[in-house]
Amino acid sequence: MKFSYFNDKDGSVLTRASRGITGLICTLAPPVTARLGQVLLMSPHGKRDYRFKNKKPNGEMNILTSLGRVHVNIFGLGSKTVILSHGWADNSSCFDTLIPELVAAGYCVVAIDHAGHGQSCGKRAHLLAFIEALDTLIEQLEAQRHEIVALVGHSMGAVALMNLPDYHLHNRVIINIATPVQFFELMFERVTRAGISEKMLAQVLDAITAKYGTHWHRIRDKFHDSVAQFQPTFIHDTQDKFAPFEHVHALIATAPERLIQTSGLGHRRILGDTGVIKSITQRITA
Repeated sequence: MKFSYFNDKDGSVLTRASRGITGLICTLAPPVTARLGQVLLMSPHGKRDYRFKNKKPNGEMNILTSLGRVHVNIFGLGSKTVILSHGWADNSSCFDTLIPELVAAGYCVVAIDHAGHGQSCGKRAHLLAFIEALDTLIEQLEAQRHEIVALVGHSMGAVALMNLPDYHLHNRVIINIATPVQFFELMFERVTRAGISEKMLAQVLDAITAKYGTHWHRIRDKFHDSVAQFQPTFIHDTQDKFAPFEHVHALIATAPERLIQTSGLGHRRILGDTGVIKSITQRITA
């Protein structure tokens, strides 16, 4: 059985019955369901093979994380660096249209394939793995004397950026695209709609975050704290099915200048829009 967070079909009588069954199993055998839940709920099932059409990487690097080797593509030879972080079930090629514009503007662009995605190792992934990989990548780039000036994230990759340690966010341009600002709430909504008990997702989240010495409630709070402190730019489409526009609009209602609004592009096509790319480049170069 494959589960997708991007399935927006409404539940049926069968899915409601399935929720009851999975909830009962969670109650009777929580350790078992926590392990099975990770297989079911933390498997991206995204495209692993890809090619960059508009610009080939100048180089590559690999970093080691707790979930294995993570692959990174490097473009351009600029003295200042921009890091790109893709979303769930995607890979670094989602920035194929943006990368040449940033390189042409004089930047070195570093695009990561998160664990379980693209050319990185593994079949599992989760938000904590995204955060860990970005943290490790920034540390290694700084050790190599990269001057990191901007962080750009799409979807879950943006949520991960906002959960980085504060010292990685200070004095850097942060741009979040199609960001599910109510990340965990949306996860529970999708799981329930698919006929899976919320108990299973809660057990999985508890188990994963405990390994990292934290709790998913604290991760949720850190996101909102970082938004308030570091004032990122949000780029969001009014018709995004997977990250509701009204959530972002409410989050930064007192700072409308930090929101770039589009219409009709949805969750993924927004990345290839020329107007969006121009806005990203202008924010970084300003």
